Amino acid sequence: MTTQLTITRQSENQKHRAVTCTSLGIRYEVFEGQGVVSVRRWDAAMDRNTVVGEFELSFLRGDKVRIGDDPRWRPMGDFLYNHGSSFSAARSFIGDNNVEYRWKVRQGTLMLCKGGSGAPALITFHRDRYNPNDASYLEVHDIETLESLEKVIVSFLIMERRTGQA
Repeated sequence: MTTQLTITRQSENQKHRAVTCTSLGIRYEVFEGQGVVSVRRWDAAMDRNTVVGEFELSFLRGDKVRIGDDPRWRPMGDFLYNHGSSFSAARSFIGDNNVEYRWKVRQGTLMLCKGGSGAPALITFHRDRYNPNDASYLEVHDIETLESLEKVIVSFLIMERRTGQA
């Protein structure tokens, strides 16, 4: 059984999107302004959005990220790092459960796997290539990845932009 996290545009210019899964009560909002992408989780108990991550992709200043409530900006490579060839689009990160995850592009599709080559996809990104304005979604094949959902979403948004799938 799989779970779907739906990604929808909240405005016409792609600068405000939502990542939701109604059955699990998950709602993240993604805002972009002045080059910084901010990911916020709706916290129903506190009745407000909480920032879970922010990143900036900047050729001149260098890519940077901050995760969770850490106020410090860090170099992107500290969070989402490359293994092996510098020409590879694959990037890895360590989840909250201390598992190494790796985003890869296979046959034009962005997929999250456990670190190591040949591992099966844990999450697959689906988008209508013919109508990119339609809602896209992340298909979660392994529910254990939800333990690191905030890092998964932030890293996905970075990879989506880097691989041109945004």
